[in-house]
Amino acid sequence: MPYANGYEVLSSFRNDPVTANTPIIILSSIGNTATIEEVLSLGANEFISKPFTSADLLGKIKTLLNTREHTNISLHEQR
Repeated sequence: MPYANGYEVLSSFRNDPVTANTPIIILSSIGNTATIEEVLSLGANEFISKPFTSADLLGKIKTLLNTREHTNISLHEQR
């Protein structure tokens, strides 16, 4: 990334009201515990270490969509 690293982009997304609730999956070749903990603490929803399979990515996407759908249903029921 020419002007920002992934941490900065993630923080920017989370601090912008337009994108704050957008699900984010981080894909990185740096899969050590410290990196994973940091991106999750900055607001990433999921982390996948490279190399990964399409099944890995699709599984994470499905999990996020199901979680989001469940949250939307719960919020709708509370109204």
